[in-house]
Amino acid sequence: MRKLVHTLFVIFVMTGFDAGTSLAQTIIAEDDAGNYTVGTFTNGANAGMGFDAWVMWNYPASLGDSTEGGGGDINSTNDLSFRFMTSGVDTEWVNARRDFNALQVGDTLSFTFTYNWDG
Repeated sequence: MRKLVHTLFVIFVMTGFDAGTSLAQTIIAEDDAGNYTVGTFTNGANAGMGFDAWVMWNYPASLGDSTEGGGGDINSTNDLSFRFMTSGVDTEWVNARRDFNALQVGDTLSFTFTYNWDG
């Protein structure tokens, strides 16, 4: 039986445009793995700004090196990224959620991720 390991590394940023200027961007929510340590990135953590706390269930999310397994380097200043990965058992799922206020017309939600699949 093949072992499947899915890894998703993510950086979250939301921006809105200031109505007073045509090109000015204002960051309205942001989080970065550099805000956490391995021990502080847990369910209920909230070291970012503009988002509600992390809600995680089933298999826990963690921090890890995004370059492991040949992924792109999106590591933060602590050389880690958010990692959503199981141990490879088919019945395990990583679930994580960050709530935020509704986006307005012209707002942008962006994130950077790298995906590794060992299967």
